[in-house]
Amino acid sequence: MDLEKDNSSPILDQKDWFNTLSEEELKEIEIGIEQAKNNQFTDHEEVMKIFLKYKAKNLGKF
Repeated sequence: MDLEKDNSSPILDQKDWFNTLSEEELKEIEIGIEQAKNNQFTDHEEVMKIFLKYKAKNLGKF
């Protein structure tokens, strides 16, 4: 059985979106990574609680 990589896939011809980011965007990503390493973030569950409160207050305004 030949397990050679198929290089004819069109997905291999696409550019990686990461390589198209600006210097500012890359710096922001680095900041976010450092914040996550230092546990300086809001847990997803907490964000959802805040969002649901906001959503409930503004129900029907959109």
